[in-house]
Amino acid sequence: MPLAYRLLSPMTRQDSRNPSGGGVNSPAQPDLQRIRLAAVRLSSVDLRQAEFLDDAERRLARTFASQVQRERFLAGRIALRGHAAEAAGVDVRDLQVDYVCRECIRDDHVRGMPRYQAGPRKVTVLASLSRAGDWCLLAASTDGQVLGVG
Repeated sequence: MPLAYRLLSPMTRQDSRNPSGGGVNSPAQPDLQRIRLAAVRLSSVDLRQAEFLDDAERRLARTFASQVQRERFLAGRIALRGHAAEAAGVDVRDLQVDYVCRECIRDDHVRGMPRYQAGPRKVTVLASLSRAGDWCLLAASTDGQVLGVG
């Protein structure tokens, strides 16, 4: 899977001169060692790598009526798994996925915010995926203190 871009994230922090909360948030300097971001063209993802996805992810893909939607869903999940593996420094086969949806009544662990357990040390990888047309934006971090990922 080609990693199309490595992007910076505009995080913010509260202005310390006005701790009451009425001030303007100013940009913080992102720590690129704590978060990995990438943009990936979904049509460039090898769908044969779907074999590395969990059975539940492949079953969910089959529920899409449109072949284009089904393939984009699979491509996004494949890209996210590869991105999370890179963040953790492990092979994609060494990831165990767990999706947590706070809004669903289902407990199927295939919808919602993605988390991975990586390798024998069970490092937690928080991840995020956003799709728009043929592109997706990926974020992954092994630092649980990074806000907005996972």
